Amino acid sequence: MPEEIELDPGFRAGLWMDEITYYPLAPKHAFSKILHEGSWVGLLEWHECKDRVSAGGVNFDTPEGHAARPGEPPSHFWQVESWEPLTISPSIRCLICDNHGFIRQGKWEAC
Repeated sequence: MPEEIELDPGFRAGLWMDEITYYPLAPKHAFSKILHEGSWVGLLEWHECKDRVSAGGVNFDTPEGHAARPGEPPSHFWQVESWEPLTISPSIRCLICDNHGFIRQGKWEAC
């Protein structure tokens, strides 16, 4: 079982959607699940981006993920190597602030 990760209080205050469950990856990184018809089909990766907390989307390369995003090119899907603890590939890069890293073993690993 991975160790518990505490979110930085300033980062937590910047998470602006109260109705979402956030899963900490590092003190200043978290994810929330994207569900479609009851299946986990992707995630939002939350991080500090310029002057606010922002999120980038990831679609899972699963039958349910493709059903939720018909017509998306194959390069817009991530492999789920492990659900628990979560490990996906390839890496995730923010196009706005260039935040870049991996989710491995339920933790954020910066590049």
